[in-house]
Amino acid sequence: MCSPGYLEKNPHIQHTEDMLKGTLLTLEVGEEWLSWQAWFRACNIEYKADAGPRMNINNYLLVIQSALNGQGLALGWENLVDDYLASGLLIKPVSTSVETTSQFLMLEPEQTARPKQGAEYFRKWLLSLI
Repeated sequence: MCSPGYLEKNPHIQHTEDMLKGTLLTLEVGEEWLSWQAWFRACNIEYKADAGPRMNINNYLLVIQSALNGQGLALGWENLVDDYLASGLLIKPVSTSVETTSQFLMLEPEQTARPKQGAEYFRKWLLSLI
């Protein structure tokens, strides 16, 4: 995904393979997040790390902010960016999407005390997504 302004400045991005020529906003973390290399592999496209410009970022929120600022293309997880896509602040430059087997886990300690109200709201919201 990217900002509409980024796509206006990069009209050559029309197909999935064209994204290799765009600035890829790359999340660099130790967790098992979907990488650009894995995304292109899932699309049956050869990925070369030196094929085009990259911006390495170590925080997902900063990746999204960079995309909003028109700095490049970002991988977005639907539940985390749906509002941006619905508002038009971010768009999908191509229709290709990849489904992963990655999971988010919610761990709750066993306790007798009632959780804080904010934590309970967050828990209910997470459960509403499944």
